[in-house]
Amino acid sequence: LAQSYTPLIDNNELLVNENVLLKVEFRAKSEQKHRAYTKLLKTYQDSLLSKAQNEDIEAQIQLAQLMSTGVVKANHNALNSVPVYWYLKAAINGNAEAKYQLSKHLQLGVGCLSNQDKAQYWLEQSASQGYPIAQFELTRQGLLNNPSKRKLRKLINTLEQLVSNGNKNAHQTLALIYATSKHDDFYFPFKAGLMAK
Repeated sequence: LAQSYTPLIDNNELLVNENVLLKVEFRAKSEQKHRAYTKLLKTYQDSLLSKAQNEDIEAQIQLAQLMSTGVVKANHNALNSVPVYWYLKAAINGNAEAKYQLSKHLQLGVGCLSNQDKAQYWLEQSASQGYPIAQFELTRQGLLNNPSKRKLRKLINTLEQLVSNGNKNAHQTLALIYATSKHDDFYFPFKAGLMAK
């Protein structure tokens, strides 16, 4: 099984997403097997679309993910043929993951016009619901804005919470802060060294 994928890169940084969706392509040995597969995929797509239209949040997210990777193709003239539509529906229904994915689509302008204010809004909504990837992204943004000592304490508290829940990106970022902070309260090179091991 050969794997090939293109990582999503944003501002020369690899975006790490803990939710991975694999797209598998294959060649059927016969036309009959290919038709059977196509028929099953169409049945699955129709079932997923029906559930998504009936406000099933998981189906909305799954449909958006499958559309994003090109596994599921919808009628190109329909509003619901783009992943952003289904992420928005699931986000409105309160799903934190959908809110985060919607924020990324709005930020990058994937399947919609880029809108940084709306992207920030949905990112904050996702983070406020406790979605770890959104919390880390929001914390990372806060660190880039040269935070005051008080704000840095709040950001470090969030990072420490994420680290205790096993977030590897937060672990690395916290170690970097401990190793390079200009504030004595947060400068712990020994602790940073232990974290690096």
